[in-house]
Amino acid sequence: MAFKTTKYPLQYKLEVTITPKTATLKIDGTDQTLTDGKLVQEVEFDKELALITEQEGFVKDEQTIKIEAKDNIVAIDLAKAKVSNIK
Repeated sequence: MAFKTTKYPLQYKLEVTITPKTATLKIDGTDQTLTDGKLVQEVEFDKELALITEQEGFVKDEQTIKIEAKDNIVAIDLAKAKVSNIK
């Protein structure tokens, strides 16, 4: 009896944790739903993803990551925006 092999794309864990927890995350331009400032999902191996994190009063963070053959853990800590008093 022969078994038919089906090629499935290899998937690896992507875990993104964001501070502050109220910030928004977009991956490849699509809004993501965060739970307590965290996103966990399975992503295809070798895929490049554009992450954009924003929160009013903080500096926007943009980065591109590539999914590797391991748990891919990304921590994003947004810096507070500097307020300038121009007189």
